[in-house]
Amino acid sequence: MRFSKIAFSLVLSVCLILTLYTPSKAEASSKSTAIDSGEYLLYLLKNYTKTINSGEIYDIDAQYDNLSNQIKKTEKAIGKVSGSSTRNSLLAKYVKPAKIARERVIYEVSQYRLLKSIGKNAIANKESIVSSDLKKLDRLKRRAVEIKKAGNYQSVPSLINKQLQSIEVPLKNRKFAIPDPSVNFTINNYELDTFLLINMERYEQGLQPLTIHKKLSNVARIKSNDMYVSKSFSLHSSKFGSIEDLLSDHGLTSGGSSYGVNIAKGWGSARKTVSELLASSQNRNILLKSDITYSGVGVDHDHVTILHIAN
Repeated sequence: MRFSKIAFSLVLSVCLILTLYTPSKAEASSKSTAIDSGEYLLYLLKNYTKTINSGEIYDIDAQYDNLSNQIKKTEKAIGKVSGSSTRNSLLAKYVKPAKIARERVIYEVSQYRLLKSIGKNAIANKESIVSSDLKKLDRLKRRAVEIKKAGNYQSVPSLINKQLQSIEVPLKNRKFAIPDPSVNFTINNYELDTFLLINMERYEQGLQPLTIHKKLSNVARIKSNDMYVSKSFSLHSSKFGSIEDLLSDHGLTSGGSSYGVNIAKGWGSARKTVSELLASSQNRNILLKSDITYSGVGVDHDHVTILHIAN
């Protein structure tokens, strides 16, 4: 009987020890998870800060949601850590600097996304929505100035505002797009981003932004589809002939010397496509021609065609 009591006491002691130490292990695990999440957030923050300082709004916007999502994940992980002082310390180390960086460009990203939406509606000839959203844009810009001044936010590179202006100015002057209700074409993000990135570069170089031509864009997409289907990456098509023939078939003229075409494939994104085209002197000269007015962008299965005409 005495042995049984001793054995029972030992078992009870072990159970008590396990009970006492299990929570501390869970706490250590929660803290470790929060730290891992926080370290990854700092990694994203480091890259995002470099992107902000580059002044490239396309890239700033592209990385914005990823940073925001990691902020949420890190906050959630820290919320499971025991001890308010520990949580506050982790929040200050990981979450606060990330939020400051995000808030630094939150209004610029909002403007960029609104401008893209307005651009799509301009191409679709939805004038009432365009007018309404341009007023919304003005309110957003005024609000941004007030809040940034009151919050003493770090200024953003001037290039960001120049790139936003390259979209806003043509929209307000009603020179962003030539819509065509007869053409069944809805621009996708790859195509729109390509067009915007070209105009950003032109604006930075002191050139007039191009006007996106809906009918021309439809022809450009037809050309891209033909290259994909025929597996022939070429300006000439066995089905449609030359680019001039294809334009003529759709009631468009190349405009003689004031004409240009760029083709690309396999770059996977608008950023990579435009960067590679600009890196080629021949393609760069076409994209930055001063005597072209209208542009059409068409993408099919990562085959890209950009057509430019003067009128």
